[in-house]
Amino acid sequence: MLCEVPLARPLCLLPRSETHQRKLKWGNARLPQKRANMRTTAWTFLGPALLALGAGASFVTQSALNAQLRTVLHSPVRASFVSYLGGTITMAVLALAMRESWAYAHDFAPSSWRLWTGGFFGAIYVIISIVLLPRIGAATLFAAIVTGQMFASLAFDQFGWFGLTPRPIDLTRVLGAVLLVGGVVLIRR
Repeated sequence: MLCEVPLARPLCLLPRSETHQRKLKWGNARLPQKRANMRTTAWTFLGPALLALGAGASFVTQSALNAQLRTVLHSPVRASFVSYLGGTITMAVLALAMRESWAYAHDFAPSSWRLWTGGFFGAIYVIISIVLLPRIGAATLFAAIVTGQMFASLAFDQFGWFGLTPRPIDLTRVLGAVLLVGGVVLIRR
């Protein structure tokens, strides 16, 4: 059963008995397949982790470019508008390239008004980043953003907001969030 869980598969490949070790020593036809499974398992974790790191780096890049654009345009609001316009054009090109079907009016009807407010929160993030990045620096800004995201995530998990599966807050998770606050203090110094 445990060997069916992708992240646990490498543990299942460890020698468990003398018979198993003999098979490994004298050759086992399934060994190359097991190594391939191990590489696949590593990629199933490493791939998304690398994509998440890239997304984090893109946040810093976006904020730095937007902060420079703010000085050129003399307005954080106009810089944010240009940023969102660029993002909208990029998403439209991506949707066309992927041949995504465009939604019809009947697709919008059953949704809650709250689902349409994501852009509002994105705009808050972009404007605050544009204003604060030159003042406090990239490392402090993003340490504080990650800490805010962590505390909000703990609340979202605890209460199951917006359809999330409730995951109770425990001491380990609170300790992790407190360590993030300590990280912000240390980075700010």
